[in-house]
Amino acid sequence: ESFLQMRIGLNLVALAANLFTSEAAAAHHPFVGEHADASAVHHPNGTISQRMTPKPAAFNKHAEFISRNGEVFKHEEEGPISRLSHAIFGKYETDFEKRVHDYQERRRNEQKQEYQSAYSGSSKRLGAGANFATILTNTDGFMWTGEIYMGKLSKMDVVYDTGSDWLTVEGADCGSCEGNTYDIGPSVDSGIAKPVKTEQSIRAYGSAELKGREYTDTVCILFSACVRDFEFFYIEEQRGIREPIDGILGMSRNKPFHLAPEEGNKTGPLYVEHLAKEGVISANKFSFYFTQPGSLSWVDLGEPVQGNIKTGAKIETVQLLKEDFFWGAFCEGVAIGDTSDANSYAWAELEGYSTWQPNNSFYSIIDTGSTAIMVSAVYFESLVLAIFEKVPEAQWQFLEQEGVILTECNHEYPSVFFLFDGYWIEAAPKDYVFAVDDTQTQCIFFILPAGMAMNVIGMPLFVDYYTIHDPETGTVGYVPHTTSNKSDIVPGYASKTQFLEVSALENSIDGTALFISWSICLILMYLIFDYWNAFLRESWQKSLSETAFLAVTAVFFAAVIIIFVFLIQPLIYSALKSSLEE
Repeated sequence: ESFLQMRIGLNLVALAANLFTSEAAAAHHPFVGEHADASAVHHPNGTISQRMTPKPAAFNKHAEFISRNGEVFKHEEEGPISRLSHAIFGKYETDFEKRVHDYQERRRNEQKQEYQSAYSGSSKRLGAGANFATILTNTDGFMWTGEIYMGKLSKMDVVYDTGSDWLTVEGADCGSCEGNTYDIGPSVDSGIAKPVKTEQSIRAYGSAELKGREYTDTVCILFSACVRDFEFFYIEEQRGIREPIDGILGMSRNKPFHLAPEEGNKTGPLYVEHLAKEGVISANKFSFYFTQPGSLSWVDLGEPVQGNIKTGAKIETVQLLKEDFFWGAFCEGVAIGDTSDANSYAWAELEGYSTWQPNNSFYSIIDTGSTAIMVSAVYFESLVLAIFEKVPEAQWQFLEQEGVILTECNHEYPSVFFLFDGYWIEAAPKDYVFAVDDTQTQCIFFILPAGMAMNVIGMPLFVDYYTIHDPETGTVGYVPHTTSNKSDIVPGYASKTQFLEVSALENSIDGTALFISWSICLILMYLIFDYWNAFLRESWQKSLSETAFLAVTAVFFAAVIIIFVFLIQPLIYSALKSSLEE
């Protein structure tokens, strides 16, 4: 009886504590009282709290990645032995990379056909140039949207995306657009909106292709909080964006790309930056308060709101790269389950890529526009195996067509921590493991392999934190928010003895193309030898001494062999392989 009374007493104490915590959290809630149904609240200190709503992912943000010069990641020049080996035996890559690249090639062909049937003309990404690697398709998940008002009155739901710059909205003349669209005509007629360029352009945005024009217009968060003459991209035709998303609001940094600094700063207009310049908000900063879908989330534009921080929690400021378009940094390691040395890993050497550094760190960006954690394919397999070492009883497999890990839901999966600037930041299992059936038995990981030499770490690293972004300094303050169950981020370091290894090597050559290419080369070399024997040999012997004849002959055939090994055979092999793949 006394034990029962004690249990009841403890439960009452716990209930009271929960109620107190909920009331304390609600006391700092920006959408209460007269603001209960508001989409945004303008605080006396100048900060604007913008309500954010989770929506099913309407496009695959990272179906393709940017390239400034056709190649973001330039591999170091190979040595002669490597070139000879690759020419004779083909270039080696990891087994997992091969599966990723095979999938990517299929996706590229599909997208190319869709693109050719839909558009013609030049292509331009938001803040970038040509395409780079296609990533495995993310077919589910949530993106968070907020309301803006175009031309002061037209409400649009846009994704708040830290991985891009331009504001893009769907226009009324867009026959392929769904949901809300903006009729810019009345604003143009009244002089509020003006065209910047008369010609159309095409912008690639992951799996989305946007065709339209650039305009200036009045863009508002509230009817009383507007930026006049703000330049944006007006979508007149699109492929890839589905309802319920009406556009994208970029929140990148006004800096050059870290991976292509020679290009200079080509960042497009940033809406938050202009809000600060116009004095509408208190500072060029923004802070996300992300919770689970079904619970209220919002973003604070301007100075952070201290009342959104969990009682007793401490803000830890993480310094990212000071000069980067993205919110990017060199991630120093990963930990599985907890941040002890035994459970942490650094990134094994990735020779020849500027995205890997000798301190075993690896270039990564954090991005609210990505629903998943995209891990470079060269490390992905090692990371997945490390996760399942903590859950050895789980049955799982990699679905090659979908590009995802399928596993059982009825297990306790570990948290995954990422080390930035000496601080461990947590992605909880509830934020990267999602059920795909009604019975909650089959789950997929929202940790996906990316066919590029970098990581893109999305929403799982934001949920349950209040993240304070300062675009000028490149810092992000991480702290648990008022309804979070997470602990403060903690300082630490990655193991110096354990590494996420590059996957085991496997020969990825096309045997048929290799055989045919070398057969052609041998035939051609035989014809050259026959020509030399019939027309050159006798004349050389007559005009040269024996020593000179042998030297000239040796140089001639050495040159022939080098040309065939390093030039002709690779060209023939490449052409044949492409032809066979088609």
